[in-house]
Amino acid sequence: MEQKVRVRFAPSPTGGLHLGGVRTALFNYLFAKQHGGTFILRVEDTDQTRFVEGAEEYIVDCLNWCGINPDESPNKPGDFGPYRQSERISHAFRGEEWLPSAPIHILLWKYLGWEDIMPKWAHLPLILKPDGHGKLSKRDGDRLGFPVYAQNWTDPKTGDLTKGFKELGFLPEAFVNLLAMLGWNDGTEQEIFSLFQLTESFSLARISKAGAKFDFEKAKWYNHEWIKKESAQDLSGKVKIELIKAGVEVKDEALLLEVIDLVKDRCTLLSDFATQAGYFFDSPGSYDEAAVKPKWTNEKAVFFKTFSEEIIDGLSPTEMEEKFKAIAAEQGFKPGELMLPFRIMLVGGKFGPSVFDIAVLLGAKETSLRIEKAIALFNN
Repeated sequence: MEQKVRVRFAPSPTGGLHLGGVRTALFNYLFAKQHGGTFILRVEDTDQTRFVEGAEEYIVDCLNWCGINPDESPNKPGDFGPYRQSERISHAFRGEEWLPSAPIHILLWKYLGWEDIMPKWAHLPLILKPDGHGKLSKRDGDRLGFPVYAQNWTDPKTGDLTKGFKELGFLPEAFVNLLAMLGWNDGTEQEIFSLFQLTESFSLARISKAGAKFDFEKAKWYNHEWIKKESAQDLSGKVKIELIKAGVEVKDEALLLEVIDLVKDRCTLLSDFATQAGYFFDSPGSYDEAAVKPKWTNEKAVFFKTFSEEIIDGLSPTEMEEKFKAIAAEQGFKPGELMLPFRIMLVGGKFGPSVFDIAVLLGAKETSLRIEKAIALFNN
């Protein structure tokens, strides 16, 4: 009879969960789901001298955030417990650093008379430092300025905080996607995969034998692609949290959805929404005056006062732009001379989508108020 697939992820509850550990959990999960098998979380707590309070709960939280939910675990026991020590499995996935000791493990299984129930072993390539020289460590992340843990981890003894991908502003879908592509591909040019698509496409045969260099810029690229891919509705809860952290109160949920759709292509991390979306809900607290004042004139002040009086609700961005250009022509200006001051009046700096899209979402009253406030500042 064919052996039913049972695979396990067996982390030690000794601290933060390294991205290499999450990738091991992911590959176990994908293999199990593809073969109609069972994915088990078994906590390797046999070394009590290294046990860290709270680490087991942290590991479970990380897996839940990633959507890599075990079928059986200490919190969800099945018929083959306990889940905090050795149990029978069909396949064992682990890092290639275990290869040198694998022959000994096989001999032990045989010596103990367990050869018939010995799992099939798979050794995964290491996740390497960006330069390819050695295994990626927490120290490398600290030195190079990027996380290596899935989520924030606070050492209960020292209180030291190690930042994670979640808190930095990564979507779980992007995190899982980038981990899957570290040492695996489906043989095509496709790079963006949902967890469901990974389950459909995953194959042990496509796992590289060589180590995979970790590239944080590429990791951010995955996150940017997933932010663009997500609907405004799906992003709204996460974006609202980022805005609240930045001190921005969102009173209009419908406006928030419109704003997300307008600016999400400009956001690499969820935290970027604080800058790219915050000004729609709060008038700028400061302005890039140095970009405006050197070329500011009384004539420009007159132009913007005239333009603000012509703004009415119901205009499309195109109609507002046409009105802007018409008044500029009447007063002897080239539109390009006025675009930057207008943008800084509305958002405070040199960023954001089309300034006329911004003005339409702000509404006629708020746009006029911001123009009036900025004119007074630039005239001083």
